Amino acid sequence: AGAKIAPAKPYNPGEGVPVHMFEDDKMPEDWLYAGPFRPKGSDEGPLAGITGLRFTFEGEVQAPANEQAGPLADLNGMARARPELGTQVTFGGKTHRFHKLSHKEDEGYWEGKIDITNAADRELFSRNYFYCVIRNDESRWVRADLNYGAGRMYLNGTPLQDGDSAHLEPGFYPVMVSAPIGWMNSWGRHLMTPKLTQISQERAQEIAREQEAEYKHRMARWKYDFEQWQRMDGRDVGYYKLARAGWLMNYLHYRGAMGTGGFQAELTHYSNIASGEAAKYAPAYERVFAREVSPYDDVSHFLPRKIFAHVYPDRGKPKAQEINGKPSVEAGMFASLYPLVPEKWKRAILWGWHRHVAGTAEASPKKLLKSATLRTFLHYPLGTSIEHPRQSMPLTWEAPTLGFYAFRNAWSGADDFVAQVFLKAHPINGWNSGNAGTFRLRGLGHIWAHGPTDRNRVRWEENVVMLPQDTDLFTSALGKLIDADFQNDGSGVVSIDMNDIYAKTKEGVPPYSDYGGVRNPEAFVDSGISGMRSIGVDYSRRSGAPCLFVVVDRIHGGGKKIWTWQLATSTESGTGDLSNASVNGDTFIIDKGDATLRGKFIAPNDVKLFAEQREKTMIGRAGSPAGETLDRPISGIFAEGGDVYFAVITVQRGDAPPTRVEGSGLNATVHVGNRTIRFDDRKIRFGTDN
Repeated sequence: AGAKIAPAKPYNPGEGVPVHMFEDDKMPEDWLYAGPFRPKGSDEGPLAGITGLRFTFEGEVQAPANEQAGPLADLNGMARARPELGTQVTFGGKTHRFHKLSHKEDEGYWEGKIDITNAADRELFSRNYFYCVIRNDESRWVRADLNYGAGRMYLNGTPLQDGDSAHLEPGFYPVMVSAPIGWMNSWGRHLMTPKLTQISQERAQEIAREQEAEYKHRMARWKYDFEQWQRMDGRDVGYYKLARAGWLMNYLHYRGAMGTGGFQAELTHYSNIASGEAAKYAPAYERVFAREVSPYDDVSHFLPRKIFAHVYPDRGKPKAQEINGKPSVEAGMFASLYPLVPEKWKRAILWGWHRHVAGTAEASPKKLLKSATLRTFLHYPLGTSIEHPRQSMPLTWEAPTLGFYAFRNAWSGADDFVAQVFLKAHPINGWNSGNAGTFRLRGLGHIWAHGPTDRNRVRWEENVVMLPQDTDLFTSALGKLIDADFQNDGSGVVSIDMNDIYAKTKEGVPPYSDYGGVRNPEAFVDSGISGMRSIGVDYSRRSGAPCLFVVVDRIHGGGKKIWTWQLATSTESGTGDLSNASVNGDTFIIDKGDATLRGKFIAPNDVKLFAEQREKTMIGRAGSPAGETLDRPISGIFAEGGDVYFAVITVQRGDAPPTRVEGSGLNATVHVGNRTIRFDDRKIRFGTDN
């Protein structure tokens, strides 16, 4: 039923040793600490000379099996060490003394837990020792709770790992805790709360049975590993497992975090951080094993998708709008992923490599060596000619896994139109926002439909319909594709099922699985509200404008609805500029001087339009503003007054083309120039007047 551990006899705690009466499920407040200790020679590198430490697949450092030969060997080993305040320990060429663990934040404790990392002055790959004495006043069963899988507690010389049970008698129990640490981000912490929790004898017996079952399971795994070791003529099974695990983790990243179409959807620069290391793996794996990590159009399409989202002026930097994830593409990503690009696009992506890294397509290859030098030498295709993307790149892009759809009219220069739509069709297990169904629009050298660009963002900052009176809806839910249509000239339509966004959820029931993103219907509660959105883009010029943009929203149930078009400044980001926006009846105008946008509402019939700034606040979720109330005013065009919205927008130089409406509401047929627009209850349809 567990270890039966006798108290230390005879034993009197030494000078300065913290002594605590047993308290159930409570960590002793005061400890002596000695460390950090690193094996001799380990200063040559983070892993050099590390003997006895083992690393799990998750990256944790596990305690060595034989602590007796470690830093406390001169104190008769960890099990029998009985230090006092000031006891000196020399190991690995360094001497430390047992001293009182500081209660100052970032020195020894953090939020009631022992902060091993900062106690060790952030000396990574080190061993650290914490000591105190517990005075037990009665016979009892306990469970050792370190809450730190890498640690080990010696209770009067008996080793206990996290979760082990033991029986104690009245008396003094010296407690020595070994806490090795591995790698950690500069802002991270290794934390533990070593304590004893009183349990029943029956629970102790259950723990013993659970551990016996776990032991049998581990033995079965060992037997399998042994058979594999024999099969592979004595080759290291651990390396084989690591190689397979490396393949699996990267494959899952390519399929789930990027998905078909090569769209990595974590917000801001994290989208590039998340994919940067994974990008290095793909070409190396293919070079070594002569097969792809993923046979699908995911990681191979990452660079083309990035290039697609950009507009390329004749001079100056390429420009792109963020819709979910930073659109910029770094030198290292080109150097890593160029070998994987489909052959039909390689010369165009080479053009993009030069434009993004060297500033001009005519730059010599040596100017690309700004970063990722080794991979540039490995992967730059000497002898391959460069071609402009207009020669081979498409005018529409689909990344269905995450739900990214984009439409552009040309690859001609600064005036190119790029319309982006985001469904948020798959869970994003990183920085993300409630933005299913949003869009962005730029063209004729200007941003027309704007959106947030930082990691602190909420749904009312997007180009969506908000229901401010229905405050408990699941606004961060996923959208579901109803229909997508693509035309050769870059035009297209995307229709989105928004029902989950307008639903409620059960507390404590995950709405989507962590892996695979499978929807859990049991988590959703019918709010009485349902809805869909259809977005159409037409570049045919039959409307009389280079860009015709149509948005239809149909929402049943719920309270007040606010349709929002986020205004942009003349720069790439910032609070919207109201000086060039106006409304008149059912129409709104955005005038950029050399180009204008006109939007007309076909529905609702009595629409109320506002061009104004609305004051909003949010609670910061990240970085220095985390937990703070942030002022987030939004400037935009706001439409109110109905349950359905049918907006027809044109962007042009000169006068907007005439608009004529037959019928009303969602049953209307709209004529813009020689183009007709109607909604067929499923999606927007474009036609032509005879």
